[in-house]
Amino acid sequence: MELPRPEWTPLPARAKAMFLFDNVLLYGGIAVAVAMATGIPLVMAADWNWYAPIAVGIALAGIGFGMIRGLKSHRNFRWRLDDEGLGVRSGHLWEREVRMPIQRVQHLSLMRGPWQRARQLANLTVYTAGTSHSSVKLRNMDSETAEAIRAYLSARIDWVDE
Repeated sequence: MELPRPEWTPLPARAKAMFLFDNVLLYGGIAVAVAMATGIPLVMAADWNWYAPIAVGIALAGIGFGMIRGLKSHRNFRWRLDDEGLGVRSGHLWEREVRMPIQRVQHLSLMRGPWQRARQLANLTVYTAGTSHSSVKLRNMDSETAEAIRAYLSARIDWVDE
């Protein structure tokens, strides 16, 4: 793997399932909670023939929103690495770009959950000494790429310190 990579690079296609799962779980869970909360008064009033279609509609809307949000999150997440540092870009309506100079990097963390290991993915977290926005997390990256970035930044941190 050659580093640095100065162009904006997308995440691998196999990471899409992780983004879908995270967002469907979050927004589907919220929708089910809302459906249950709206159903309690209907059930207590013994007018629960309305409850089933409303609950199913709310739950399906939450799951559908989670799927759309997961696909857009995956499609709009980009990273790049050059001689000055690491950049991360995400978001659709409100695009967010974070730039972390190599001189500010203090330590690096690599984490792989069980589903990430099955898909050869990893989360790379790059920490700085600051208090606000003191870390950048690259979620669901290719495992080999994450390890290469960690090795590259670790070598550069040692070189900058000397």
